[in-house]
Amino acid sequence: MSRNGILVTNGFPRMISVTLEASYLAQILIPIIPFFYWFGQSKSKFIYSTWFYKILYLISIITLLVAQTSTGILGFLLVMGLLLKNKISSYKKSIRLVFIFIFIIICIVGLFFAVNLIIKKSNNYSGIERLKTVILGFEYFLHYPILGLGWGVFPTYDFIVNLLANFGLVGTIPFFIFLRNIYMSFKQKIKIEESKMYKAGFESFILILIVSQLSGFIYHSQYFWIYIGVAFCISSMHNKKLVS
Repeated sequence: MSRNGILVTNGFPRMISVTLEASYLAQILIPIIPFFYWFGQSKSKFIYSTWFYKILYLISIITLLVAQTSTGILGFLLVMGLLLKNKISSYKKSIRLVFIFIFIIICIVGLFFAVNLIIKKSNNYSGIERLKTVILGFEYFLHYPILGLGWGVFPTYDFIVNLLANFGLVGTIPFFIFLRNIYMSFKQKIKIEESKMYKAGFESFILILIVSQLSGFIYHSQYFWIYIGVAFCISSMHNKKLVS
């Protein structure tokens, strides 16, 4: 790795910034992109100008690609899917079909590269290690289903099995109830008020859960808890001035 936050792999530079590897950079970056998008769509200035957020949105998408990691590709496809969902209703039916077709092509190409990266990982220690942690974690859960092993005793590279193995049912069920309450709060508020802050928080909340499940739940990294905390705070807002 160079001091510029770039890792050269097979002759190609991979963006890793200040993180240990490219997948961590993608995990941290993906959930914040909805805020860049929705603040860039705002009619009024939110701390910075809308163009500032639009530029950050574009830079973030490019960074996910140059990270050259399966997590980055997954994040790129998720972000493009959200962009299509948010924009498609404003176009005619024929234009919608064109955009959907283009998105399908992008998904096929993206998944092709992602699968290649996953296959490469599966042939080395990194891929085998990740798979074994999930399998062993589930086995530990079957042995200690009520209380689990204890928080952080056996971390796995996914979200659900990690909670079950370390928290047991006693800890996992309340945590999922907490996540469900955040989800339902967002759905109710978005239905009542079309606020960009609510939409950004909701999309960020969904992305951090998807990324944590598919790319690895880094429980000891603060960014997961920060995003969950931000989602909880935004979903609890009632003052229109705060979310306009």
